Amino acid sequence: MVMETHAPTEPRDPQAMLDPGLLNGPDAADNARALDRTMSVGSFRTRDSAIPLRPVLLPAAQYTELVTTALHAADLLTRVCRTRASSPEELARLVDFVRPSVSLWSTSPRQTRWSTAMARPDLVLSGGVPKLLELNVNSALGGLHQVPRMDRAYASRLDIRAAAARFPFSCLNMGTVLAALLTRVGRSIGVERPRVAILGFDHPEDRNGQEAAYTDVIDTLRLHGLPAVYAQPQDLRLVHGRTLVHGTRVDILVRDFVTADAADAGIDLAPLRAVVEQDAAVVLAPETGAPYASKRVLSWLTEDAPFMSPADRQFVERHVPPTHVVRPGVLGDTPDAVLRHLWEHQPRLVLKGNQGHSAERVAVGRECPEDRWRELTREAVARGDSVVQELVPTDTVHVPMYDPGSGATALVRSKAVYGPMLLDGRCGGILTRHMDAEWGDVVRTEGGGTMNSTMAWEAADSDGPAEGVR
Repeated sequence: MVMETHAPTEPRDPQAMLDPGLLNGPDAADNARALDRTMSVGSFRTRDSAIPLRPVLLPAAQYTELVTTALHAADLLTRVCRTRASSPEELARLVDFVRPSVSLWSTSPRQTRWSTAMARPDLVLSGGVPKLLELNVNSALGGLHQVPRMDRAYASRLDIRAAAARFPFSCLNMGTVLAALLTRVGRSIGVERPRVAILGFDHPEDRNGQEAAYTDVIDTLRLHGLPAVYAQPQDLRLVHGRTLVHGTRVDILVRDFVTADAADAGIDLAPLRAVVEQDAAVVLAPETGAPYASKRVLSWLTEDAPFMSPADRQFVERHVPPTHVVRPGVLGDTPDAVLRHLWEHQPRLVLKGNQGHSAERVAVGRECPEDRWRELTREAVARGDSVVQELVPTDTVHVPMYDPGSGATALVRSKAVYGPMLLDGRCGGILTRHMDAEWGDVVRTEGGGTMNSTMAWEAADSDGPAEGVR
């Protein structure tokens, strides 16, 4: 069923829910600096980015539709892939997946069963309707440890508490769904209380992989009854077919880095490769999940929509921007015809490479100089693996921000990308990345944006809670 959402993105007065002194009062700088200190164990913004003074606030109905859209999208993409490919190897071939230089690929059912267990669709709101930009399938999703830390930081603030007394706030809980996933994985290998290692790394230019970044996640898992530790790949040892970390057995490894980036980050994957080869622990998410994140898979939704059930077809029409592989076919009968189409319609198209993360190989037509667009599209037609997607007009959200450089605060009209974090078919919260709307269409933290958490608010006179989300 498609849910229609007509609620505004915020109350008429965006500041109505919070202390009027948030922007100009003496606590603004202190609140911002406190959040920055809390998040400094990893990175949620670049050094020059402003600091959010509160989470992104959405009406409960809109928060719910983001979650239900994400769940449906992830399920539909998985079904489409499994209809086209009978095995992970066949899917990888169909999407021209290029394995990392040090590959963790495994065909073991023990590993591949969990290929899509950890996913984060990227959505924008357009006219209040969630639109799917892409699906990230990985354990290094971004948000897994940042969002719970931010939620706790916000929840402890007096002004947030006062606002929640007038407009009840809520958000989903990452710890609960992560613990449920890990428990289910453990039971699949005959272990009722699996021992878990969160795999990070020690790299001077990226604090996200260091142990301090994971203390909240690890503590939460322990409070849910799951023994959890931090480890780096070089800490892993194989003894009689079991994986040990500092002499203690672990059953599940949650990898929180992208394997394709390991070489540049100086991460030695040989011990982890040995664990995978001997099936000595379940690795989340396995490398076989990566082909599901191919941008080409998005084009399959557009291609297959006419043959889907009425509900799925209606979902694609409402939530998926038309997406096509850059090759002869729908875009033109010949390579030259495809190029003419891409050049003629440049202002309303987005070009995306088949693989990549953090907006790699993404070019927005209306932001790209014509000569550069022509160069990129020629390369794309020659490769035959990129996709082109209709540009989605993005709604803006107002977020109060503090600029640590100038000491100024402002209510910034921002473009936002919402990332519901899905673990085994449940949502553990919504990561939002937002930046000043004047800075362009591609929202990225590397370009001056910031990560933030997302909370739902109820109207003060609501007759009851919003429809529950899984």
